[in-house]
Amino acid sequence: MKNLKKAAALLLALAAASTSLAGCGSSQSGESSAANAENAQASSAGTEGEKEPVTIEFASWYAAEETTADTMYAMIDAFERKYDWITVNVTEYAYNNLSEQLLVRGAGGTAPDVSQVNAGWVASLVEMDVLNSMNDILPEDVLNDFYTSASEGFTYDGQVMAATMIRNPFCMYYNKTLLEKAGYTEDDLTDLSWDKFNQMCKDIAALKTNEDGNVVYGRSLSTALLSGTGYYFYNDLFANHAAYADQDGNITFGSEGTIAAFTQVQDLVKAQAIAPGLEIKENRTLFGNGQVGFHFDIASQKDTFLATSAKGEDFANEIGVAVVPGNVPTFATDHALVCFKQTEHPEECALLIDFLTGPEGMEIYTSNLDAICARSSASEIDYYQNLSPDMKIFQEAASTAEGLNAKSSHYDNAMLLIAEALQRVTINMEDPAAVVTEIDGKMKELYGQN
Repeated sequence: MKNLKKAAALLLALAAASTSLAGCGSSQSGESSAANAENAQASSAGTEGEKEPVTIEFASWYAAEETTADTMYAMIDAFERKYDWITVNVTEYAYNNLSEQLLVRGAGGTAPDVSQVNAGWVASLVEMDVLNSMNDILPEDVLNDFYTSASEGFTYDGQVMAATMIRNPFCMYYNKTLLEKAGYTEDDLTDLSWDKFNQMCKDIAALKTNEDGNVVYGRSLSTALLSGTGYYFYNDLFANHAAYADQDGNITFGSEGTIAAFTQVQDLVKAQAIAPGLEIKENRTLFGNGQVGFHFDIASQKDTFLATSAKGEDFANEIGVAVVPGNVPTFATDHALVCFKQTEHPEECALLIDFLTGPEGMEIYTSNLDAICARSSASEIDYYQNLSPDMKIFQEAASTAEGLNAKSSHYDNAMLLIAEALQRVTINMEDPAAVVTEIDGKMKELYGQN
């Protein structure tokens, strides 16, 4: 089934080069309503054979990644069995490519019907006016089933423009073996201050190598020139009571707290406690190899670490999870679904969004992967009633996690500026204060706040 869907997706992509995609057409501009979606769902049971076949395209990075692909296709297969008049053609994209593709295809009139999105991508699509509002396509009871905290980051002028599928609060993974060898216990992670955390990173790096003879680092840090690098630095900023902008969108990057955060990471690089120049995937590999003491990431990545480790499932015994140090809230990079206005099948898109975010879809997802759901009804499935201690930490973090503060199309470029600053401070070893002051000016110019 998976290979057939991959082939269908490839044919669809090739067809897009010369004509519009199947399942997409003229803009619907709000003609589809919540009432239509309710009628589609009410009539779905027992009448599928009477419906005309419908094909919709779903763009997904989960379908392209080794750790999530099988699960994503299992969810799509189950959806197609339930709604047997609907065929979902899955187009796979690498995570780092999907955002740009959605902008290009949205502007060119060849957008997919439904797509996965990161929280930081939605603002640009909203400003392009290429998305259907969830208020227009989802039944009211489904829309109200989403946690308020999960929807508010996607609400523009009272309209919810994306449906959260997975809540992704960042917590701190740690290597128990390295922690112990550096002279610490797990009790030392309780109410851990940021200053003590930085010292622990240095002490772990002082071990030099692990049991396999590989170089050991105290913590991971993403510094590649990618927008994700910017928000992966949020925990460092929050721990120093700093942020790139306030809740009103005013740039506040040039604060003393920001300078302190950059000074700290430069100090850790000098102490060889951080491997500079890496992106998130490379840092995940280092942690999976047992080369990093502390790594900030989302719940689902534990499977990545186990897949990377030569110890396989046994490596799980060496991994622990704790709240982010500094006694401040963490942040969440929610993964959501959007529906494009170009679709000719908003009712079927609504059914897909409802299924993937709701109890049936999350039952399949959590049978293979750890995740925090975004809907009250989904939280009632057995998985959430029997969470492991580590997953309870993620669940609790989700209740206080701050969003990305990404309601501007300038957001990705602002995050790239943070990535630039990190490269200059950790690779070029420039003065943190001077770099922060310069980047603050660039951000304010970007947002028109000079």
